[in-house]
Amino acid sequence: MKKKELMTIAPPKLTSYLMKAAKKDEPVKTQHWKADKNYKYGRYLRVKEEKGYLVISVFLTQFVRAGARHPFYVVYIDKSANDFITFETDTGNWRKSMLYNLDWPRYTYGSGTYISRRDKKLVCRYLGTETGEYEELERYQTRVREQQLIARHRKKTDAWDEVMKQVPGIPKDWKRWLRKNVVSEHYIFYKYKKGGATEGYCTHCGKMVPIKDPKYNKSGICSRCGQKIHFKSVDKSKSIWTKTEAAYLIQRCRKGIILRLFEVAMVLGKGDFQNPEIWIYETKRIFYDDQFCEEPYYYGDYKNRGARWIAGESDCRRVGFYYYYSYSPIYGKVYPRTLPALEKKELKRTGLRQWIQGNTILNPREYINSWRKLPVLEQIIKAGLLKLAGELVEHPEEFVWKDSTGELAKRLRIDNAKLKRLRKMDGGIHVLYWLQQEKKEDICLPDELIGWFIKKGILPKDLAFIHDRMSYVQIKNYLVRQKGKRGDSIRQVLITWKDYLSMAKRIKMNVYDAIVYRANKLYQRHSELVEYIQKNQLSVTAGELEEEYPYINGILPRLQEKYEYSNKTYTILASGLITRRALSCS
Repeated sequence: MKKKELMTIAPPKLTSYLMKAAKKDEPVKTQHWKADKNYKYGRYLRVKEEKGYLVISVFLTQFVRAGARHPFYVVYIDKSANDFITFETDTGNWRKSMLYNLDWPRYTYGSGTYISRRDKKLVCRYLGTETGEYEELERYQTRVREQQLIARHRKKTDAWDEVMKQVPGIPKDWKRWLRKNVVSEHYIFYKYKKGGATEGYCTHCGKMVPIKDPKYNKSGICSRCGQKIHFKSVDKSKSIWTKTEAAYLIQRCRKGIILRLFEVAMVLGKGDFQNPEIWIYETKRIFYDDQFCEEPYYYGDYKNRGARWIAGESDCRRVGFYYYYSYSPIYGKVYPRTLPALEKKELKRTGLRQWIQGNTILNPREYINSWRKLPVLEQIIKAGLLKLAGELVEHPEEFVWKDSTGELAKRLRIDNAKLKRLRKMDGGIHVLYWLQQEKKEDICLPDELIGWFIKKGILPKDLAFIHDRMSYVQIKNYLVRQKGKRGDSIRQVLITWKDYLSMAKRIKMNVYDAIVYRANKLYQRHSELVEYIQKNQLSVTAGELEEEYPYINGILPRLQEKYEYSNKTYTILASGLITRRALSCS
């Protein structure tokens, strides 16, 4: 609405009749609160139509009784534009609030609102209402704001609905596949009879099968399909709702592919066990373009206006009739029958189908995101290195890849012989680290030795402090010997060893002498050095800091300007260089 045009319209004035009526309207105390006083009419309204606008002057009784002649609010309504705005005369501000939300004196909530018959007819004619009362003005404004809100939302929701038009239909065998492959809780229902039941209905294979000595709630195996089941008596069993499980469906769409997440459960009604119902709730849709850039949607309540597909992520996950917050990936089974066609084109270079075939439960979205960071995953999976692939899918940051193309061995920074060993050992990322170390040093370590270090949680980088003086076999033997019958783990022994050599270096011992670095009684020597350093109050020297942090003297001068401070009482100095004085280690 054009405010300049509105200001050219003179608002309806207060009539002498209304002034007299307001002065005669004496306030009456309320029964609810002694300090409250209500009028017969707390507001007086004057209405007119000009330049296509409905103009409403609102006079407050309290101010009219005090001699005020100007309206407190002036409301302008433009029906053609389906909009309204209010001018606050006291402050000169424009308000877009509805009448209901304007600032009113307390007494107006217990008082009536006066509007003449003529003005009511004008309101009815202009707005198409029935009575023209003040409450109809409020309801009209509420409808306008509701329609405006819907229009604003539709700018988003129409675009989302357009994206949803490309979603394919559900496969014909979808529910049957869910019951056979996703629902893990199954039952055999039997009818009790004298001498024991000999057959029952299996919910997994959907047929009557022979049974022997069934007991209520006892677990067993279906003799026909081999599914794990629980026996249920038809007479005793109530309605059953199995646990909610996840299922994924990958399909081709106009944009590329769509990954759909469903939550699934089986519902068995009391006495109707032969007609299980598969409960399905689709919670997420992830669209991928040809570069596998994702566009996620979730199904939820948008702006309290009903359930629909909404762009973005939602942490709220539904299970049955309940909701809870889930921040971890959702693992489930993937429908396999759409994959062969997708692998010929969209999934050709991803290795996703092989990953699905090698894993019963997985999260395809997690795999795709990891594959985008590490394209070598395709080669790793197709080479049969499922353990390594699994660790990298879960933690792609564990390894930094330098070679983006080429043979797998080269990209893993090992040779073909070591790649065969990696495959034979079904090795993960830690085995790969050790094989890379072998390649770097041009050595060959026994598989048993590598396995021992990995089992103890030790990687090549953990041994860098001593490996220049001892072989890996010697390191292992020394760790085992020093552990002896102590309760410490091998890794704790390693930490103690590293700490001992660090202290030995501090007090100028020759840490390259075998008597020092391969001390016969490691824990005793460690304790002696701790006691010696504490007794003599030795400190970390500047030389040690410079050795450990070679760039520190270049960094510290730049910190002076940032951290130095001075006033009349205190001065804080930041030393720009490491001096050769001892720096306190406490």
